[in-house]
Amino acid sequence: MRIRTLILAVLMMVSAVLGGTAAAAGGEDASADAERFAPDSFSFSGGSGKLTITCPEVEIVDGQAWATLVLSSRNYPWVRVDGVQYDAEHPDNNSVVKIPVELNAPVEIVGLTTAMSEPHEIVYTVCVRYGAEEELIPGLTFLEREETEAELLDVLLYEDGYKLVRVAGVGRYLLVPEGGEIPAPLENDMQVIRLPVSGAYVETRELMEQLPEPDAAALAGFEGGEAAFVGAGGELMLPKLLKNKCSLVLLSSLWADGRIVGAEPDAEDAVTREELTDEQAQELRRIYEALKEYAIPAFVDRSGEEPAPEGAAVWEALYQELFVPAEDAEKAS
Repeated sequence: MRIRTLILAVLMMVSAVLGGTAAAAGGEDASADAERFAPDSFSFSGGSGKLTITCPEVEIVDGQAWATLVLSSRNYPWVRVDGVQYDAEHPDNNSVVKIPVELNAPVEIVGLTTAMSEPHEIVYTVCVRYGAEEELIPGLTFLEREETEAELLDVLLYEDGYKLVRVAGVGRYLLVPEGGEIPAPLENDMQVIRLPVSGAYVETRELMEQLPEPDAAALAGFEGGEAAFVGAGGELMLPKLLKNKCSLVLLSSLWADGRIVGAEPDAEDAVTREELTDEQAQELRRIYEALKEYAIPAFVDRSGEEPAPEGAAVWEALYQELFVPAEDAEKAS
C-alpha cells in the first residue's frame, strides 16, 4: 500500500506538469493520457437505502481525481458536486457519471431522481480510497500499518486488538477482538468479523485445507466431509446459515470478480473472471449483498493469487487469528 501511495503522488504530479485536456462538466472530455486505476475501496451513505452506488474507476487529469460512479437506477439524469452539475449516461439500466473527488475524504453529492411522481434531489456522501496508509474509525485509535509480504492483503492495527483487513479488489473487514464493542457508526462497505469465529461456511475443500486444525463442529460449512448449505446453482441457503449461527462465510477468489463485489480491479489486480457470464455474476452479487444484509461477513480469499509463498503465508496467519481463540494461540506459542 505504501508503494501505491507513492505511485499516486507521482501520477498526480506528472499529470499536473504535463497539463493535458481538463475534464469538462460530466467528465466527457478527460485527457486521453489520464492515468486510470481502481480504488482500494469505496463507500457511500445517504438516501433511502434502495440505491447502490459503486466506483469502478478513478482517473487523474491535471492533478484532479475524477471518480466514475455507477448508480443502480437509470432515473438519475445528473449529479451535482459543489454547485456544478454533471450529466449521467444510462447503460444497462444504471446511471453512470464522472465527478471530481478528493481521495480518502468524504465528498457530498446531490443526485436528481425522476423515479418519483415529481423529481427530487437526494444528498449522498461518497468516499473513494486509494493508497491511504491510515484509516480513521470512530472510537478507535490507529497505531500502525502491519508490514507484511502480502500484495493482496493489507492490515492496519488499532489499540485494544482491533484490526482492519483490506483485501485488494474486494473490500474491508474490521476484526473485533473477543469481548470488544463494535464501533459506530461504520461506513457501509466495512464488514465486521468478531473473533474468534465460532461457525463458518467454507466454500471449497481447498479453502478448508488452509485453515488451522479446527474443531469439525466449529465449521458449519462442512458436514460429513461434504459442503453443506448449498442449494441449486450453488446458492447459499441463508436460513440454514442463520440457524447454525454462522458468523463468517469464507469464499473462493472467484467471488473477487468486480461485477460481484462492486469494485472493478485495476490491471495489476486483474480479478474479473472470464468464466463468469454477466448473468452468473449478477446472481452471485445478489447472494453477496444478501449476506451483508443478514450481517454475515463474506470474506473473499485471494491467497492463491499471491505471487510469492511469503505472501500466501500472511493469509494463513490471518486464518489462524480468525479461528483460534487468542488464549489458545498464546498457549501454543
